[in-house]
Amino acid sequence: MLITDTPTLARFCDSLRDAPHLSIDTEFWRQRTYYPQLCLVQVGHLDTVGAIDPLAPGIDLSPLKELLLSPSSTKVLHAAGQDLEVLLLTFGAVPTPLFDTQVAAKALGLGDQPGYAALVLDLLGLTLDKGSQFMDWTRRPLSDVQLEYALDDVRHLDRMYPMMKARLEEEDKVGDFRAKMRAAEDPERYRMQPERAWKRVKIRRPTPRALAVLREVAAWREEQAMSRDIPRPWLLNDAGLIDLATKPPTTRAELAALKNITEKLARSPLGDDLLAAVARGLQAANREQGDRPRSP
Repeated sequence: MLITDTPTLARFCDSLRDAPHLSIDTEFWRQRTYYPQLCLVQVGHLDTVGAIDPLAPGIDLSPLKELLLSPSSTKVLHAAGQDLEVLLLTFGAVPTPLFDTQVAAKALGLGDQPGYAALVLDLLGLTLDKGSQFMDWTRRPLSDVQLEYALDDVRHLDRMYPMMKARLEEEDKVGDFRAKMRAAEDPERYRMQPERAWKRVKIRRPTPRALAVLREVAAWREEQAMSRDIPRPWLLNDAGLIDLATKPPTTRAELAALKNITEKLARSPLGDDLLAAVARGLQAANREQGDRPRSP
């Protein structure tokens, strides 16, 4: 059930080498870090299922990397984005070809973004107990309840995959679905680029100036969080970014007066960095405004 040493992992992976598809799920933890920490990888095909413990002392994940990165089997995941992010960080590549059951469910008219529990209920008639979903997966030993929860996810994926694949073929939706999967297989989708971080923050009816400032301060926050490997809100939450973008300060006093900026941050050296980022945003907004053709 739980694989904690390299020889057992190698035998398990060898048993799945010729499987036409692999159902995959991960458990990770990122409550205190920027980058997700991989805590468990569940892999299954038919009656062969296993949970690999990446935190086990001395374990070498090379056999798992070879199995997951082999193009000979379809990799079945649900809402694969975060799983692929942590697998890319761990193995340096995205497992392909990919079959995302959430994307397939949408294509089949089973909901816009159906959750895993809803899909299992719809297709398999099973009600899931998600009690272990929010547990700290870094703690050892893992309980039997946690392991069963983790392994059930891949067991259910393995049952749903042929059903969904057949329906996509019957409804002539394979082509569009594969196009979406090819886009999802691009590793650049899962590498956070600071210059794109502003897209995660929502401002109601933003002005061009607000967006220009938001781009700079969001990039600054992303770079700082990445370099320190800490969660973004530990530096500055989204409400603070919105304050900076909609009421851009030019002095420390104006910075400290913003509702969602702590005085400690405003008075620290990071406060100077923030003001510099705001200034870059304002300069960019002025340039963009100047480049616009005037109405006759």
